[in-house]
Formats: sequence, structure tokens, C-alpha cells
Amino acid sequence: RSEDHGGTWTAIGEPGAYRARDPQGDTHFSMAAHPSNAKRVFLGGDSGRGDGNLFMWAGDLGTPTWVPITGSDKLSTGSIVEGANGTKPHADSRAQVFDATGTTILEGDDGGVYRLINVDQPPNRKWEAVTGNLRVTEFSDVAYDPTGANDRLLGGAQDNGVQAQPSGGGQTWKMVEGGDGQLVWIDYGVRAVTAVNIAGDSLDFGSAHNLTVGD
Repeated sequence: RSEDHGGTWTAIGEPGAYRARDPQGDTHFSMAAHPSNAKRVFLGGDSGRGDGNLFMWAGDLGTPTWVPITGSDKLSTGSIVEGANGTKPHADSRAQVFDATGTTILEGDDGGVYRLINVDQPPNRKWEAVTGNLRVTEFSDVAYDPTGANDRLLGGAQDNGVQAQPSGGGQTWKMVEGGDGQLVWIDYGVRAVTAVNIAGDSLDFGSAHNLTVGD
């Protein structure tokens, strides 16, 4: 933290379960300063390890102390933390900003757009999805199945599994495999899809699956 426009800096520590120093923090990291309290800051990261639901934090830089603002989770220590009345956004935070009221945080992540209302009121604090009709799925790979009456697409989606169209031109897709969807291929002989999914931070944790996708 700097109080002289970057001339000098003071270390303030970080949440125990926070993973900004992990290589994944290069992508999944967000931060917002409170608009009316110079000692309040908010951090976001990926889903974490061990205490996986705790990936959004509020910090008091004067103490310094950190409290989670996601979910209701049992920590690895055995204690229960109620961060936002049982609510949370999608994992893998990428950006956050306060709205004009100064009481709500807008947050973007791998699952869309969310908002945290009543930021400074823990009893009333709650996350809400506001993605609405935005089509924000990020595909790493797609495959086309032209056989028979199918005429449809399948895709490996970042952090949203392998998605399949129910029929040609269909706009409501179905998740047929969870995790981080990556490469997909169609086996036209048996009409199955082979999907490579990422179960961690790199291809080293990936796995391949054969899935039969019906009509």
C-alpha cells in the first residue's frame, strides 16, 4: 500500500487461502478500492485450493485483516465462514469495480457478470448473477457433427465444460462434461465426442474422455 503515489510502499499481507501468487493469478485476479474508505480493498482470485469457495476477500488495511465475501464454507481448519449469506459468483475472477452508489461491486469472471450488493453490511451482503442474455462463453475448440439429422456443434468451453447443441441452429446448449473444456473431436463412426478437459492449472492435469452424445 502506498500513500504517496507510489513513492514508498508498505506490505499489508494477504488472505491465507488467497492464490494471487500462483501462476493462475496472472489471469484470474481482480482488485477494487473502496470509494469512500481509503483503508478498504477487495481482492478476487481463482477458486483456491483447500478452502475452495473463498476466492473473494475484503481487507482492512489499517489492521490488516481479511474476511471472505464469498459463500458459506467449511475451512480446512474446521471452522465455518459465512461470507455473503450462502452466495457467491462463479470462480476465476477477472475484474471488479464499484458502481456509482458505492454500495455494490460489479464483478466479471469466467462465468459471466455478477454483483455484490450491500458490500458494507455483512448481514445483508449477497451475490447476484447479472449476466442476463449476454453470450459470454469462451470456446477453446469446436467440432461440427454433420451426420444424419444432427447438423450441430460441440465445443470445449473455458471453465464451463464441453457444450453441445441439442440440434442444428439450437441456441440452448447442454453441458455434457464439466471442468475446463478444451479439445473436442467427432468420431463419425460411432457418433461420439472425445473431449480433453483440464482438471487443474495446466495440461499436465488434463484428461481425455469418450462421450456418446445422443439426439
